Amino acid sequence: MARPAWDFSQPLTVDPPIWGTSFLERPEFFNLTALTLESRFWPWQEQAVPYPTSFHPHSLPFLESWIRRVRRSRRTSLMLFAGGGGTSSTPNIRRSIRLECTNTNVTETESEISSDFSSEQRKSKICDFVDCSNGICEHDPIRFMRPMLQSSFCLQPPGDTPTRKATFDGIIAGCIPVFFEDQTAKMQYRWHLPEEEFSEFSVTIPKEDVVFRGVRIADVLMSIPKEEVERLRERVIEMMPRVMYRRHGASMGLMNKKDAVDIAIDGVLQKIKSRV
Repeated sequence: MARPAWDFSQPLTVDPPIWGTSFLERPEFFNLTALTLESRFWPWQEQAVPYPTSFHPHSLPFLESWIRRVRRSRRTSLMLFAGGGGTSSTPNIRRSIRLECTNTNVTETESEISSDFSSEQRKSKICDFVDCSNGICEHDPIRFMRPMLQSSFCLQPPGDTPTRKATFDGIIAGCIPVFFEDQTAKMQYRWHLPEEEFSEFSVTIPKEDVVFRGVRIADVLMSIPKEEVERLRERVIEMMPRVMYRRHGASMGLMNKKDAVDIAIDGVLQKIKSRV
């Protein structure tokens, strides 16, 4: 299902529904496994799968070439936020991120940044911001993919719903995800992003610490040793095939490497087997 489960969960008694449909509330569907971009937490039949990105490789050499590009990409920004929102006066994590980016969007010398910047870089940006308000990024992936390739960390705050397509865009770009609540990915994509491995490829900063306790995201990320940043990124790159969707008719070499669909099918079969 190509939208969050909430969009298919209107009560049957509301006719016509205020928004969405009642598809998942019909008794006929209670014994199905529904693969959605974002699941609710109580229905056992719902399972979240990765949002499709704009990256659909057709062959193993193409994928390997992209991975080489990701590895050698110069990460000139410490962190990036690609998204909208955060313009209201009400305290929330997106507002805090935009304020921090605005206030710290200055260049600093390499010696001041203990993260993952090469000796060739004399100055680097602390925070990069790509405004994707009003859907302007939906059909223009270069607008956010190029900055993702140039950033060490990609900030993934919740918005209208907890999950974000940008989580998977960032992984494809080798940009280490920074989460602010578990519902954004850890409690959603257990098949594709194993919960027990989360600390190996991501950073978590509780949103309450940022919004109400004055924790600066940049300070947390700059405190991570360079060797740890490199290890995190390498693990992100290893996770890449798990969240991508191969192009239809891909080469046999790439077909032998499991993608998001293969992992989803394995998960469904295992789920059925556990209930039989």
